[in-house]
Amino acid sequence: MIGSPELVRMVADVYTSIPEAERERTVLITGDYGEASAFDLYGSALGLPAAISGMNSDWLRGCGDPPPTSVIVLDFDSHMAASIIGTCEMAGRVKNAFGILNEEPEDHPWICLCRELGRPWPEVWPRLKDFG
Repeated sequence: MIGSPELVRMVADVYTSIPEAERERTVLITGDYGEASAFDLYGSALGLPAAISGMNSDWLRGCGDPPPTSVIVLDFDSHMAASIIGTCEMAGRVKNAFGILNEEPEDHPWICLCRELGRPWPEVWPRLKDFG
């Protein structure tokens, strides 16, 4: 969990840059239960919504109701995020103060903000299931 507090702060910066009305229907999606746990641990203090994830049993919890209209995506290749979710832009780059190249900055360095969702959530959510 090296760098988790910094990761959560970086995402909080992206989240607070979104217009307030849009934030109400914005979710955080992580491709990894470890990142989702970091948001559970540190995110509420920064005003972030709970993270959702398609990994393992987290997928069973669903994506929330009402469905999101905007999504902050972590731990996905930006092209994969766009192909599953819709129009995405790179809103930040993951790094940590220690310079350690763990999974997040090495393999999935981008924080993506996806809007104009290309599919309805009942179609998107099943595609995010990952029992790994």
